[in-house]
Amino acid sequence: MMMESTAINPSSWLDPLPTFGVVCLSILAIAIWIFLHHSRSEPLRRRLRGASPLIRGLAGTVAVWLSFHSLARFLILATPWPWFLLAAGGAAGVELTLWLYKPEQHATRPVFRPVLPALRLLTILLVLFVLAEPVLERIVDRTYERFVLVLLDQSESMDLSDPQRDVRELLDLASFHGVFEASEHRDAESVDALLESVPPEKREALRNLREETRADTAVSILAGREQGSGLTERLQKDYGLKMVGFASTPYAYASPEEVEADAEQPQSDWRRLTHMSAALDYATEHFSPGQLAGVVVLSDFRDTARSYPVASVENLARQSIPVFPVLLGSRLPRLDIAVTHAEVPESIYKGERVKAEAQLKLFGVPGRHLRVSFLRDGEILEEKTVTVPEEDNHYRTRIEFTDEPEAEGILSYSIQLEELENESVMENNRWDFRTAVSEDRTNVLLIDSRPRWEFRYLRNLFYGRDKSVHLQYVLTEPDCLTPPGENDSEPAPRIAASASRPFGEAEATDLPESREEWRKFDVIILGDVSPEVLSDTHLADIEHCVSERGTALIVIAGPDYMPHKFDPDRLGELLPIIYHQSDRSHFQPPEPSYSLHLTLEGRNHPIMQVVSGASENERIWSRLPDLQWRYDAVTVKPGATVLAYARSAEDEPEGMIQAGSSPAETTRRIRELTEIQQHRNLITYHPFGLGRVLMLNFDRTWRLRYRIGDTLHHRFWGQILTWGAGENLRAGSQFVRLGTDHLSYSPNEPVHVTARVLREDYMPVTDDKISVDIYRGTRLIGSHRLTYRPDSQGMYDTEIGPFTEAGTYRITLKGKIADRILDNGGAPAVETTFTVATSHNPVEWAEFSADPELAGRIAAAGGTEVLTPRTLASLYDQLSSGTESESERADITLWDHWALLLLLIVLLTSEWILRRKGGLI
Repeated sequence: MMMESTAINPSSWLDPLPTFGVVCLSILAIAIWIFLHHSRSEPLRRRLRGASPLIRGLAGTVAVWLSFHSLARFLILATPWPWFLLAAGGAAGVELTLWLYKPEQHATRPVFRPVLPALRLLTILLVLFVLAEPVLERIVDRTYERFVLVLLDQSESMDLSDPQRDVRELLDLASFHGVFEASEHRDAESVDALLESVPPEKREALRNLREETRADTAVSILAGREQGSGLTERLQKDYGLKMVGFASTPYAYASPEEVEADAEQPQSDWRRLTHMSAALDYATEHFSPGQLAGVVVLSDFRDTARSYPVASVENLARQSIPVFPVLLGSRLPRLDIAVTHAEVPESIYKGERVKAEAQLKLFGVPGRHLRVSFLRDGEILEEKTVTVPEEDNHYRTRIEFTDEPEAEGILSYSIQLEELENESVMENNRWDFRTAVSEDRTNVLLIDSRPRWEFRYLRNLFYGRDKSVHLQYVLTEPDCLTPPGENDSEPAPRIAASASRPFGEAEATDLPESREEWRKFDVIILGDVSPEVLSDTHLADIEHCVSERGTALIVIAGPDYMPHKFDPDRLGELLPIIYHQSDRSHFQPPEPSYSLHLTLEGRNHPIMQVVSGASENERIWSRLPDLQWRYDAVTVKPGATVLAYARSAEDEPEGMIQAGSSPAETTRRIRELTEIQQHRNLITYHPFGLGRVLMLNFDRTWRLRYRIGDTLHHRFWGQILTWGAGENLRAGSQFVRLGTDHLSYSPNEPVHVTARVLREDYMPVTDDKISVDIYRGTRLIGSHRLTYRPDSQGMYDTEIGPFTEAGTYRITLKGKIADRILDNGGAPAVETTFTVATSHNPVEWAEFSADPELAGRIAAAGGTEVLTPRTLASLYDQLSSGTESESERADITLWDHWALLLLLIVLLTSEWILRRKGGLI
């Protein structure tokens, strides 16, 4: 269906006129133009005289311009040229052609006289048509098949049976398997009473059901008791079906038959973790909005990855995709004692304590006294006794152990619960972990004028909580308890900030004394500092450190000075934003309040990943409390990247681009959103020489602590330091270090190896040939070359493995420049170790019961209800249609078709042939 459209055509006074009227006007204008060329009236010719070419040109311009408007009533003219300019050029081309061909009229054969100018005029009209870039807009009705995504939990916990089921749970399972009708035996008070009340054959069937694993129940749901009753077959009648198994990661199956075959495969480390958020995010990552009719999750809903699947469900709900949780397993706990989880550090710094906090589950042992041991490298460091309260069959508690190792290296620890004879599973009584002890620290300089909240929290974070940071901080206008002049005591000694000061001596009163001292810092954080304190000399030193040494510069805007009171030709050269210099303060924000929102780049940038899972991470940032102050920069520099921007309550929602919008409308909305993000930028960065500069146009990152403490705030700033200065690596010297991303690996996991090489002046080495040798015991099993990480602070990395043989592996670093640096400093060769283990802590067996609470939260977020095998039939009534019809634009470009080029060639070739035959060439 063709339709009138002016989607991107300019408006004019002709718009109110009907199409018929515009076409008549254009025909009339063309007729007048032709009349002016062919009029034989002598009085008219005498009156026009020399002005006739100009009048004909004006008439032709109007005629062509009106023709464009007539064409625009049926097509979209997508040309970037102004219509009047095209019309004037076209009219001038016609007039010039007729004038040039006039002398040739008498030199060629009569039969060719009208044909030659007609061919050339057709060529001009064809060129005008192409320059107008006409697009045929059509509305097409399309019908799409919709899919149902079935997510099947295949983690180790699905291998568990549930003999502890109560009578209602057992009756529901029996009803699903057809042992008897759902309404029968509902008055049974206990499982024992139920078993006594049924015939022997059904009694045996019920006993078998008590030992049925959750995985077997899931297979029964998918396949059904009889032909055509299974979930897969019923869904395939009306929908496209996609089967995805998940444990630590999602895995897509080509067909439902593959699921049953895979269930018989041996266990792997993939099954030792349940990451439900990753499985739910599969829906948004692999399906477009409107393509999914629903998501069905078959699971016991024990999310052992400790993700936040509700955020993923809320994200799907915003796209009108319902999530149907099907709960498998019993809600009742089994009798067991276990170490269910332990909060432990993977690395600490020499002199710091290893703090391990374990969560214990002590079910079915009321009144017992249980021994818990803390071991290092197999040696017992400490033992504690936990007493379970009398008559408490479901007791949980926490226990804490500490150790202060004296030497560097990788240490193996264990938390061990004593074993009981009647336990179902003993593998979950022990929790093993490894911790690396090193002296690698990031040198950070923090400068601010006043102790505002952002400064206080950063100082406390780096000085108190994070031992990986060697902090130096300077307050240029510290708070005073007494008015100036009233304290006659000796002034405090002046202490210049220096990375050479002992660890723990963080407070300084002066900026670094020389460029060499500035160069020792890996990260410089500038707060609301006055230009009188941060002089041009200091700025030159900072610029040198960033561009030549590779230091990361973090600038936090402030209302008093930063950045508006600094010369844009000095500080402005470093920053990723454009701003106006002014002498006034900026305490008044551009809006009363705003919320922080991530850009597309920010959603994927490592700095902004404060939690795992894209949906949960975006939820954390978008649900920060409203903020009240920000610096209003003009815009960002070309090449700068905006990670987050401010959005007020009055702004339009971000989902401004509607399905079916024209290409021009989509482009316009994307451009508008980009301009908003650039103008209201909150977190922006750009590369500068060898380093990077990050600009925070607000001073409220401490609001990440809202109601949850400093975990997210610490992670955010830790990632900024890692992004700017590189990872802390556990082995090596001050200038050459080596490490792996983990201490322990599964046989199917690759090992990421990272090295950092700095010269004695802290300049990054970017051109060394770095490699590592891998040893298994004393046997060399391989060598790998590391690649320099572009725009980094001397970082090299590679990926090795995976290694199938369990045990400890040793890697040593080699490099021509690195070896010379080590020799000059008298440091030993750099090496570290990692372990390949065939089994890890059994987190999947830490809890034997299903989690109806999480299933309920998922159902509430998705607007559905928790289903069980017995109530699964109601799913089919809640799913929407299996097909969806929608109208969409189908724009066909007419101006770039191959037939137009062919026609142009034919016209020019025909003219050339006729001119030859006419004797004009």
